[in-house]
Amino acid sequence: MSLVTVEVLAVSWGIIGIDCKNGSKSIGNGSLLSPPICIRKSHTARSFRGVLNLMDVNGYTKGISAMFVEGRIVDPKEAYFNSWSPAEVIPVLSENDVHFGEGFLSASLEKLFHNIGYHWVSLITSLGAQVELLHVESSLDFPQQINRVVPFEVNGEVNVIGTKNETVRAIARQAVPEIPASGAEIVFEYLMRRFMTTLSKSWVGGTNTTCFYIPVERASQVEIVGVVNLLLNIDKEEHSIWIGLGPASTALVDATWKEHVAKTGSGVSSQIDGQPEVSLELPEISIESERVIDFLKDGTLIDLGIPFSGRILLRSGGHIIAYGNLFQHDGNFASRIVRDVNTQTSSIPPEGHLLITVEIARTKLAPGTFADGALVGKVILSKDEVKPTAKLLIGGEEVARADIGLSGDQILLRVIR
Repeated sequence: MSLVTVEVLAVSWGIIGIDCKNGSKSIGNGSLLSPPICIRKSHTARSFRGVLNLMDVNGYTKGISAMFVEGRIVDPKEAYFNSWSPAEVIPVLSENDVHFGEGFLSASLEKLFHNIGYHWVSLITSLGAQVELLHVESSLDFPQQINRVVPFEVNGEVNVIGTKNETVRAIARQAVPEIPASGAEIVFEYLMRRFMTTLSKSWVGGTNTTCFYIPVERASQVEIVGVVNLLLNIDKEEHSIWIGLGPASTALVDATWKEHVAKTGSGVSSQIDGQPEVSLELPEISIESERVIDFLKDGTLIDLGIPFSGRILLRSGGHIIAYGNLFQHDGNFASRIVRDVNTQTSSIPPEGHLLITVEIARTKLAPGTFADGALVGKVILSKDEVKPTAKLLIGGEEVARADIGLSGDQILLRVIR
């Protein structure tokens, strides 16, 4: 068995090739068996999943679960109003983020590669190996700090598998505990070949897919668009293997998942007809009805009692239809839906209270936007400029506006009349 070792010295984004241009960076030791490899990303945007991991979603649990928060008027002497700069902190969506949002980036990959673990049970059992697949996630970011890249072909397109030296050794030790470095490379190559075979066997999409290992010399050009991260528990330690997919492979997964979602549908979106108008909102503020005048006075500071996490509510037709994460695109507010609410929901305040809606953006969607019966993954683009202001509404009618600020990590509103 011939062994081709590719040692990655640096991975940025890119293409595989000896003469790296256009911002891509060389990886490999330059030998005949290991020519330099460059990885060029198709887009420089941050992935959705990565963005979600950076957001303090847990800190927003109260606002999301109840859909409203208890508003509290605070004395300016008690809470200093710090201007919020949303353009500096809200993640930016790229065109690829928008295009692949409801397909590739939302795909439940274990459903597209059915029973992939079944093909490994006998081998893992016979070796007595301690290997467990913890998590699978998709993104648009190929990691920069990896040490091994293995090219493979899918339906004529070159893709890559990347990992770190310690993962190669950890995998090899599951087969031979005292295996030397040279032996680890051979075991790793065998397992990567076997992995490509199981990908072909487990794929459930309508298109026949063939994956097979190719020598690195044949991988002269590789453009990476989509990335799949396999998080493994190997002998009680976490390791990652990244699969970098080219344009065609990414598009195949994207289209297959969209087709799957269209067949299964969603009860919420099918109820939204015509040209839906969708608003992007912070949690509603519950206040005592008798204090509404106090809350809406010019200059009043309202403490929402929650930190800014990037999680928002989406409303259509007077009902909350989904939860989303806040982004910006072309200088305007945008959101990607991360969860629907199964049924159209209206907030019900406690007795003697009313709700103030805090709307940061509103947009009309094209007819048929929800016609496929799916919400999760959809990107909602508004034409409202990213700025720290909001409309305050009661019963759907605008009653005031507000500047959005922070006191520590808590959201503050300063009413403008």
